[in-house]
Amino acid sequence: MRENRIKIILSVIVAMTIISSSIVIIMYKNIVELKKNEVVYTTQMEQLGNNIVILRGENDMLKQQNTQLQQNNGELKKSINDMLRIPEWNVNNVTSKSNVSVIGLKLALKDTNLKGHEQVFIEAEETFGINAIFLTSLVALESGWGTSARSKSQNNLTGFAVYNDVSRGASFRSWDDCILATARLLKEDYINNSLLSVYSINDKYSTSSSWKGKISSIANDLVVKANVNNYTSKNN
Repeated sequence: MRENRIKIILSVIVAMTIISSSIVIIMYKNIVELKKNEVVYTTQMEQLGNNIVILRGENDMLKQQNTQLQQNNGELKKSINDMLRIPEWNVNNVTSKSNVSVIGLKLALKDTNLKGHEQVFIEAEETFGINAIFLTSLVALESGWGTSARSKSQNNLTGFAVYNDVSRGASFRSWDDCILATARLLKEDYINNSLLSVYSINDKYSTSSSWKGKISSIANDLVVKANVNNYTSKNN
């Protein structure tokens, strides 16, 4: 009887050992699987974090692009508004703002030798305060629209430093230099001495009494030709 009991006990112990070993093996496998899952989860979380960083970067880039588009849109609207403003000039005040655009002057000068120099007339107005329509008219009259001998040989478009019929006059490196120098001269020697009207400028700038009338005629014509609205309405 005693031996049978011992055998039974040993059998139970062996069975429990086997069961325990199986449980340990299963637990070990589960732990290994959990660790694998943890690694996968960590990798996925890192990838998710990287994706979030990328998405944030792309979002910031989109915001910057949107801001740039808004700025460009604003600048475009301003350019269009500036272009469509009606050109002006005042016979009694050549410092009045012209509102003329480069495109407007291009339209007005496209069939003359002065084409290609539109920007400098705008620059002269911005720098020295001389109405671009008036200055363009002065250049056109004094140079025969860029065809005079002095304009070709000396780049002198405005009769600069020509005081009589035998005066040689000044020479310039370019037409643009001459235009800017003339604007400076008008500012310093005329405007600063309260000579604002075409009539008062005529008395000092030219010995011809018809000078002011010719300037006015050219300027009035340029105002019409440089008005972009006249072209857009025709196309519509």
